[in-house]
Amino acid sequence: IPESIGNLVDLTLLNLRDNQLMGEIPETICNLEKLAFTLEAVAEDAVPAAAEEVAEEAKRAKVEAEKASSAAPGPHQEKITALGSNTSRLSNAEIDELVEDGILTKKQGKAAKRFRNSRGTKVAEVIKQNQAAQQAAEPGIFLRTLRRVISVPRKVVSALATRMGVATTPATAEEVAEEAKRAKVEAEKAREVAEEAKRAKVEAEEELAAAKALIDKLRDNARAKAEAEKARELTDEAKRAKAEAEKARAVPAGSPQEKITALESNTSRLSNAEIDKLVEDGLLTKKEGKAAKRFFNSRGMEVAEVIRENQKLIENLMDDLSKIVSQRRTAKVKLKDGSTMKVDATTAMMLLYVHGALNQNNRVKMEQILAQDKAGFTKMVNFSTKQGKMSSDDHKLSSISNNKLCPPYPECIEDFIGEQDTSKCE
Repeated sequence: IPESIGNLVDLTLLNLRDNQLMGEIPETICNLEKLAFTLEAVAEDAVPAAAEEVAEEAKRAKVEAEKASSAAPGPHQEKITALGSNTSRLSNAEIDELVEDGILTKKQGKAAKRFRNSRGTKVAEVIKQNQAAQQAAEPGIFLRTLRRVISVPRKVVSALATRMGVATTPATAEEVAEEAKRAKVEAEKAREVAEEAKRAKVEAEEELAAAKALIDKLRDNARAKAEAEKARELTDEAKRAKAEAEKARAVPAGSPQEKITALESNTSRLSNAEIDKLVEDGLLTKKEGKAAKRFFNSRGMEVAEVIRENQKLIENLMDDLSKIVSQRRTAKVKLKDGSTMKVDATTAMMLLYVHGALNQNNRVKMEQILAQDKAGFTKMVNFSTKQGKMSSDDHKLSSISNNKLCPPYPECIEDFIGEQDTSKCE
């Protein structure tokens, strides 16, 4: 990434993820104040192309099988082929013409006119069924006719042969019988071809089903891989959270925890001034301060318990905001007064961004105001919108994750580096 990228000060969207970028990120990227970065990843459900090729090959095999299943083309084969690619309904005139040509029966023609099987493709299937039945019947009809001719009395056959100019009747009969044998053989071959075509069609359908099953399995594997990757990311996030928790155990000076510790060892009642100070610092609500002044929970150790409950609620609120950002969703958060606020991922990110930029004292004050009630929460949202220089409804977030960028990273985007391959960094 060049140093000159810092000159693009009006840039509002920068998505460089998945580009195999290498080297270090220049500090000048911090000049791009109109950008907001995110770690959100794009789920990919990739299926290897080899499986798709298997499916295509199975489809082609099925088409070849269907072609082979049709016997030798008949006199109307060209018309049947045209019908096979026609998905529109045929007119009555077109149906009458098919009946007139003898490739549809009258009954089938009437059914087609009543919108039963009236599309070109459906009519073509009916015609093919008719041809198959006719081919199966032709050898039997021919042989029956031949037997009747041969059984005619010799005198009639002889007279018929003389009239037709045939020299000898026996020779003609032998030729007819031979022709019948050849026709029978051809019919057997045609039936074998049809059976072979049927078997090929079944095999093609089985291969297609196997290909689909393979694709489904690969998709399941891809989903499982994506879920495993997500689980690893969550594990890494948990480790980072644990590290942050360890870091937070060291109590900074002036923090709420330090004040709670001091109050826990105080068994005396607090003065009104001390209670007002705790309200002013946001450690107690105004309602809790008034109750303490009326000698309810006014001892130091009792006030510490109230403050600890408030701090626990604040910690839960900040954790909920972090979850909303990491999960890119909208959810409700609970405030001290028992009310709830609906927060989207962009607003939560903006609040956390500004919260992290404050010093310790201001950070505590922001937390107290944020968790107090709806008015305080809204006040902090408006404050963060102004400080963060981004609209609360802005959903276009930049990203530089999933590259090969090397540390050290500029401070302004250090929290949004995401996954980087640093194996080739020095």
